[in-house]
Amino acid sequence: MQSLRIPPVTSLRSHYGALFCVTLLMLAGCSTPPRLSQSYPLPEAQQRADIVLVAQQMIGAPYRAGGATPRGFDCSGLVLYTYRQVGIQNLPRTTAGLFRQAQPVPLDDLLPGDLLFFEINGRGVSHVGIYQGGNEFIHAPVSGKQVSVGTLDNGYWSKRLVRAGRLL
Repeated sequence: MQSLRIPPVTSLRSHYGALFCVTLLMLAGCSTPPRLSQSYPLPEAQQRADIVLVAQQMIGAPYRAGGATPRGFDCSGLVLYTYRQVGIQNLPRTTAGLFRQAQPVPLDDLLPGDLLFFEINGRGVSHVGIYQGGNEFIHAPVSGKQVSVGTLDNGYWSKRLVRAGRLL
């Protein structure tokens, strides 16, 4: 008959410790991180990129007073439509309302998706565009025109710029 060999107690303790560690690692490997549902907001950088992309896709759409769809936009309607497409709701409909809600941003700190506010007619803020980077913005300029890209390098726009603002 063969004799049964029992390992010393100290040897068993080290085995149990190793077994415990392996078990913990296996359990951690079986768990999965929670999935983000689409109801969570997008990370800010992605949301900004999406804002610019949506606005760029509207270039060429006609200007329409009071318009807020691709069939026609006014300047604040373009902002409202663009932001809604990336899940930002409940924005003011007018340029003045957007101006009041947006947090002021120094021009040196502009990010894509920020708003640029202009005084066109000498009676306060009356025009808004979406900054896309590189001193350029997308806007619905005026009746008879189309959604287009403007630049702050243009003297017309730079002289009329009141402030930049951020809604995100």
